[in-house]
Amino acid sequence: MLNEKMMRDAAQELNEVLGLKPPINVKKDLEYLSTEMRKAIKLIKPAEDEFTRATQKVINEIGGRIPVPATEKKPTIVIPPIEDDEDQATTETEEVIKEPAKTAPKKKTPTVTAKTEKPAGKKKVDTFASFCDTVFLEGGSWGEMIEIIQKEATKRGYKPPINRAAVNYHLKYRMTRNPKYLGKLKITDDGLYEE
Repeated sequence: MLNEKMMRDAAQELNEVLGLKPPINVKKDLEYLSTEMRKAIKLIKPAEDEFTRATQKVINEIGGRIPVPATEKKPTIVIPPIEDDEDQATTETEEVIKEPAKTAPKKKTPTVTAKTEKPAGKKKVDTFASFCDTVFLEGGSWGEMIEIIQKEATKRGYKPPINRAAVNYHLKYRMTRNPKYLGKLKITDDGLYEE
């Protein structure tokens, strides 16, 4: 919400930055300020004129938009893929200006070990969710998996206890996003086992 001081300060900044002749009279009523500021906004040259965040907020709130020159290209929108954890994926686009391509080192995908060998927190895994994925995709009894995940959660400083409900929630989320998430594993009352 805009207050009177914000409006008057923004009008003064427009006067100074744009060199308005005649200047907007900052002592008049707010309706006058709003009308005159909308007129002044049309004179802004985005490549040359810079305003404080407060003034930009006022401009946006009174319904004005700083004009974009027709010759200016908009930045390319790139959505970087997230390989390890779908929880971190966003549905909103992130604006990233393209830079010269840099080759990033490839991430190693976690390998599945035999059923008898469970990760004991020695593997380096980026996120807690991807750690849980590794444990689930190896299969085993619910008790074993929950115990391994709880140890990792404690090591990372997570307070809430890991229980069957938390495991079910994670599995449901993953399976909703990817029905083939478990591969050949099947959910049973005892745990995750191959069909």
